[in-house]
Amino acid sequence: MGQNGNVTRMSPRQKMINLMYIVLTAMLALNVSSDVLNGFSLVEGGLVRTNENVSDRNTALYLKLEDFTKKNPQKGRVWYEKATDVRLKTMKLYAYIDSLKLAIVKDVDGENADVENIVEKDNLEASSKIMITYRNGVKLKAKMAEYSKYISQFVTDTAKCRTIVKALSTEPIVLKDSQMVRVPWEIGMFENMPVVAAVTLLTKIQKEVLFAEGDALSALIT
Repeated sequence: MGQNGNVTRMSPRQKMINLMYIVLTAMLALNVSSDVLNGFSLVEGGLVRTNENVSDRNTALYLKLEDFTKKNPQKGRVWYEKATDVRLKTMKLYAYIDSLKLAIVKDVDGENADVENIVEKDNLEASSKIMITYRNGVKLKAKMAEYSKYISQFVTDTAKCRTIVKALSTEPIVLKDSQMVRVPWEIGMFENMPVVAAVTLLTKIQKEVLFAEGDALSALIT
């Protein structure tokens, strides 16, 4: 409105400038979003490499105990059997988490989805659907609690045991924008989470599982 209450008409040039400003703002928002998504992809790649290294280390520990048992069957058999059970339970949980990652990516990219090459990285619905609506988050929470309790019994170092329990904790999460609201673990982790972020979080959980396995195997060797 003008000073006398009249409608101020914008010139074609002003309209064009305003339109360009709106487009530029949208482009900047998209660039920020893209940077964040690419950041998650970089973190995911780093976690995958870490998991491979930790898995190789754990395999070496297991083979060391296997070799000891071959040379000293009476002394080593009971510990080797426990280590074998640790490996099997770890692999089972790790594979289950892999299946969740694939399910989330398939929900947006289709049957030919590739977790290592996600197309719809920014989709906010798939993670909520797979992990919350389909209650896979609740199932994962139960499996992690069971694994944490199981693996902790082999770790005699109390400090390491506390670290394992904390790393695998599925306690309710306080929302970032509130100091009071606590939500179930699966909601705090996966609700409205971009696909690439959800996959990264699941890969991080796999990392904690592998580190826990390594601590258990080291304790069994000792």
